[in-house]
Amino acid sequence: MPTILVPIDYSDCTRDVLAQAERLAAALGADIELMHIVQLPPEVPPGAMFTPTYNPTPRTAIQHLCDAAQKRLEGLRAVVSARGFTVKCTLEVGGVSDMVVKHAEETSPDFIVMGTHGRRGIGRLMLGSVTESVIRSTPCPVVVTRFQHHEGCAARSCTWCIEGLSDAQHDVEALALG
Repeated sequence: MPTILVPIDYSDCTRDVLAQAERLAAALGADIELMHIVQLPPEVPPGAMFTPTYNPTPRTAIQHLCDAAQKRLEGLRAVVSARGFTVKCTLEVGGVSDMVVKHAEETSPDFIVMGTHGRRGIGRLMLGSVTESVIRSTPCPVVVTRFQHHEGCAARSCTWCIEGLSDAQHDVEALALG
């Protein structure tokens, strides 16, 4: 059975990427693997301890983010499964492009479906391009969905889309700010 790897970031634009992956999966009779990569804000050390207000048990900031991301990933799995697809979920910690490429090398998906804004010039130079890095390094074809911010989205980058941040991400960013 063919497999389509779909790295997601929980931004509003995730809908566009999932829709493209579902169209391709339907046409190919493929399974879908949803993948999310957790990253700590650069100001937060990996072992930073954190005590959420709703849970008095201290834990590392990365574990707090992973637990929240896993819960969201399972929610998306339920939605995509309800549409008739076989769905697997993968959660990793690290740099997004590095983890996507590593996972693709290890699991050999038939396709990767990702999104991009298609920035050019100084915007691309300053922000980099996760999708471009994956395209250059991955062993399989990458289907790229170009999207724009949805109306009303105040974010400048879907990677840190205000609408897509979980409460856990807000908690950890507050820890970083002090």
